[in-house]
Amino acid sequence: MGKITIKIDRFDGGISSDLRSKTSNKYSITKHFDTFSYPHRLVPRQKSAAITGEDKTVKIVKMIWAPYGSATVFRLWGFGSGATDKVVAQTYNEAGGIWEAWSGQSSGARWTQVFFHYNNYVYSFHTTTKLGRNDCVAGSGYADFQTVATITSLAEPVYHPADDNAYFFVNNVVHVLTRADAWSTGLTLPTNLKIACACAHGDYLAIGCAPIDATLRTEHSIVYLWDRDSSLATLTARYDFGQGAIKHLASLDGRLIGVVDTGIGNLNLPIEAAVLICEASGTTMRILNRIPVDDGDYSSPFTDTRAVKYDKLYFPLKATLDGDTRLGIWSVDSSGRTTIDYVEEEATSYEHILPFGDTWYICHSGDYSTNISSTYNVLGTHFSTTLASIYESLIFDGGDTSQKKKLLGVTVMFEPLPTAGQVVLKYKLDADLDAASWTTIFTHTTDDSLSHSAVNRESGGVQFPEFKEIQFQISSTGGAVITGLKCRYEIVGKDIYD
Repeated sequence: MGKITIKIDRFDGGISSDLRSKTSNKYSITKHFDTFSYPHRLVPRQKSAAITGEDKTVKIVKMIWAPYGSATVFRLWGFGSGATDKVVAQTYNEAGGIWEAWSGQSSGARWTQVFFHYNNYVYSFHTTTKLGRNDCVAGSGYADFQTVATITSLAEPVYHPADDNAYFFVNNVVHVLTRADAWSTGLTLPTNLKIACACAHGDYLAIGCAPIDATLRTEHSIVYLWDRDSSLATLTARYDFGQGAIKHLASLDGRLIGVVDTGIGNLNLPIEAAVLICEASGTTMRILNRIPVDDGDYSSPFTDTRAVKYDKLYFPLKATLDGDTRLGIWSVDSSGRTTIDYVEEEATSYEHILPFGDTWYICHSGDYSTNISSTYNVLGTHFSTTLASIYESLIFDGGDTSQKKKLLGVTVMFEPLPTAGQVVLKYKLDADLDAASWTTIFTHTTDDSLSHSAVNRESGGVQFPEFKEIQFQISSTGGAVITGLKCRYEIVGKDIYD
């Protein structure tokens, strides 16, 4: 029988919804690797640490950059609260490593969805009808600014560079705030929808609306394109994003990209649960990618926070598949390439993410934890030795799942292994492909080595099994940079008619 070699040395294709795809640069999943910056290597992300002076008693759920005492001096601001859950803004004194309460607090309980800087003010909502703000420059206390309709839903505000205005979203209404401090109602959308997300898209404002019907049975998500002037009847475009709830929207490389939840977190929805990566097209959308999830994963996996940097959309998501939680900060580009870009080691949930270059500020775990990711300029080069960066290959079947194969050998290649570096290779096959468990082939830790090969399971010398389909997992800790995967097998069985 013929012997076949598979070699993978390119990793920039993103997650494939078809695990039997023959596109070699795609994969089943990657976690905590930078897969898009370096096509021919998997570079692990650095670990995080609690922000110095972390104080959970001030209940910070969001962080932003905003002026502090001067229009040209900026500080990190935290969306905190007092004992009765009122708005109490905090600023971070980096020199002292402490959070300091800004003057004043709201008169009622806060809404945690909005903490937004515009024109030297930080804005937030409280009670059922109030928009308030802190004056970042004058240092005056928290003050009510506007009264709005009874709040049932909020979306993150958007600054639009084309007119220098800020746009606020309450229920199904768009409000406009100008630099001159003028407030007005700009657009009212249909009452069967709620505004879930929005973004600047060229000269337009793109507005993503989800159904208010909690079962998602009767309505579709709609994305409207507004020129910031016309009425509902004369909107520039209306895109039907299908059955499900739109969660995120971003303008990436001039393309309007949305993330739609078709049912995870919703037991009432009678369709297969998945996360769809979509592009607005014509009067509807086209699906660029699909993130599958386990049936029955109804544990509120989405968080109303997102970020755009380097023309990529980042958002927290838990999308459990085959028992693997897959919780982290996911990344999507304009072509739909998707990966789990960053994993916060301590997180059980993500409340907010804030990028600053390649650094992440993260509010997580529902207990007011605040972390900052390591970079060379912030915490020094620092990789986890306990949280692995993970690559899981596609399923290899030799193009014929009816034929039995014998694995002869397998190799992982990497850059010179650092002192704390470790590479672990595992596999699963055939009936176990939809299981969460993997079988270890080897664990390699030799400093400065460039590759490691195995012809059996090195612990105990157990021979490789025969298979019809096989999948590999590479785990990297301590800063090990993966550059390739190679395996060789031979066909050892035929169909009954061959």
